[in-house]
Amino acid sequence: MKRIIAYMAIPAMILAGCNKPLELAEVEESFAPKGSLPTVSIDPASMVIDQYEQEVTVDVTFSGVSAGMKNLELGLLSATDPGFVSSSSVLVETPEDGTYTLTVRAAAGVTNYIKAMAASDDGAVYSDRVTVDVPDIPWYYKAKNNGQYVGTFTSETDGSGTAYENHVITIEFSDDFSTMTIYEMDPWIKANVEGYNAKTMNYATGDVDLTNRTVTFNVASNGVDVNAGSYLLGAIAEVTGDGISLSRSFVVTFNEDASAITYPWYGVLDASQNSLTEIYDAGITLNAN
Repeated sequence: MKRIIAYMAIPAMILAGCNKPLELAEVEESFAPKGSLPTVSIDPASMVIDQYEQEVTVDVTFSGVSAGMKNLELGLLSATDPGFVSSSSVLVETPEDGTYTLTVRAAAGVTNYIKAMAASDDGAVYSDRVTVDVPDIPWYYKAKNNGQYVGTFTSETDGSGTAYENHVITIEFSDDFSTMTIYEMDPWIKANVEGYNAKTMNYATGDVDLTNRTVTFNVASNGVDVNAGSYLLGAIAEVTGDGISLSRSFVVTFNEDASAITYPWYGVLDASQNSLTEIYDAGITLNAN
């Protein structure tokens, strides 16, 4: 409550003192920390950039920590915007004086910014901002680091009309990036198959084309076997008045920076009935979670 009153006092002071405008120093003083805080600094010479893990590691020094600083947090911030509007952070586990080697997330292929911070009930202080240029990496490293993608599977055109909202898939590459597995691959199977087990069902492994940013899954008996009994995932070639033709390939595609993955037009095929139990709309795209 004290902080709110302090901020609200500024316009009140300006209105009350129309004959004498406030000096800049007076305005800044009202935003200054109300008690003692540690000093914080970054050693740029210690910086190590790992673009493949999308991380930056640096030595951060804090001094002047005392037991009277309530709810004290010491840490390192990173952001891709210089104003740190949206930032990642890592905190020191036990706030004490000393130099800590801290690692924080840094996006590959863009300029990042980092700064150390100390915050308590009395306010916050920051080190100088340091600019970090992180080299770009291939799309498949970005996809690996993303790990999960989320999106809504709609089925309005030819399917049940259900929207499977916020469905999350998990991807996993082999060590040499030659193959990729998608777990929780289909939302209908997750929602409807009796005895569903996420650890043993609803996944498939495909071959990665590093150049074209695609993953191709083997199609047998008109669909991809996702370890869900008689249910297969069948890519759709076309829908006509005579029926539905299935494709002999099932390919998912990543965009250039691997921030999104797009499924082919497909449906869930019940091989025991030779019929599609769900047909999704074309162009289902999931974004990095």
